[in-house]
Amino acid sequence: MLESFIRLNELDIVLLQEVTHQFTTPLSGYDVHYNIGTTRRGTAFICRNTLTLTNLSRHPSGRAMAASLGEIHIINIYAPSGTSKRRERENFYNNELPYILDTASADIVMGGDFNCVLNAGDATGQASYSRSLSTLINGYSLRDAWQARPGNTAYTHYTIHGASRLDRFYMTESLLRRKTGITTIAAAFTDHFAVILRLSMDAPLLRQGRGTWKVRSDILTDTHIMEELQHHWKQWKKQQHLYPNINMWWSRHCKKRLRQLFQRLEAERRRVKQILENFYCECIYTLVNTANENHNIRPTLRHLNAKIIRLHAKRMQANMSDTFIADNVPGETPTLYQQIRKHKRRAARLIQSVRDDTGTIQTSTMGIASAFTIFFQHKYHRIDPDKENVDALTNLIRTEIP
Repeated sequence: MLESFIRLNELDIVLLQEVTHQFTTPLSGYDVHYNIGTTRRGTAFICRNTLTLTNLSRHPSGRAMAASLGEIHIINIYAPSGTSKRRERENFYNNELPYILDTASADIVMGGDFNCVLNAGDATGQASYSRSLSTLINGYSLRDAWQARPGNTAYTHYTIHGASRLDRFYMTESLLRRKTGITTIAAAFTDHFAVILRLSMDAPLLRQGRGTWKVRSDILTDTHIMEELQHHWKQWKKQQHLYPNINMWWSRHCKKRLRQLFQRLEAERRRVKQILENFYCECIYTLVNTANENHNIRPTLRHLNAKIIRLHAKRMQANMSDTFIADNVPGETPTLYQQIRKHKRRAARLIQSVRDDTGTIQTSTMGIASAFTIFFQHKYHRIDPDKENVDALTNLIRTEIP
């Protein structure tokens, strides 16, 4: 039924929540990325195989995962449900979700089952509100994709106590201008209505570069890295006599090799951490799938979950180099507050519009990039010299300097 629903509505990317098992048969023409997690109520992406999702990140509980589609950062959320889990839900938005938001770009699409509402009109009867989610939405300047249809609230979940719009899409203002439609459709395989969002996309997709490289300060505390640096430094010093002075030796020989060394060591550390995180996730899935009813696997699951969270915390702490000193307290776990401050600084440095050489104001990422490319191509293109003027100029040059 899910496959028929996807093909009938011609969906490119699907955000699934409450995923308990991997599919037994593959979906032809689509790739599936799972994050079942320790709660066994996880999330998943289904993506058309002509599109490529990159920078996949998963929360160990399975309640959140994210990926990039070109310049757009897509976040899939399945928040804890029920009034009894209000504190757990607030903790999820405030302390657990920042890891997923850490790699978010300027354009964000956040969708899923939020299991709470922010407006009184989104629920009948008693409703669950979330202050942390409201802080997140306002901090990242996100807009409700349904806001363009006021007075037409489409509830997505019905119970004997009332109805509510738990399933929503939030996005940045620039993406909201690309929206071509949004609707809710009943689906037989779930007790929620599906929310279908249509966006117009730039083609081809523009992929962001790596940005400016700089040494992470935490790498200097690694004993193994410091030993390797000392070994290479001894080798570099042996080359000093080949250069006329120490400045030239440093700038032409040492600086390049120093950067290459740190880049290689940082890449190795990232690769080892990713392999370790994938190993822990595989252990979780294997344990969940092979456990019987008489075997208590919860202590082991909590142990593996803690290991993954510890890896995430180390990465988050290392990525807080783009924060003010007052916001970056050593040893403190980064929360939503620091992430919002970091996101706002990134947004302040981002070029939102530019006037091209024809006088047209470009606001799309592709248009801005093209305007800069054309400008610098014209500015620095080859200029053919005039031989007669060059000869006239050289004739004016004095052969001797007084």
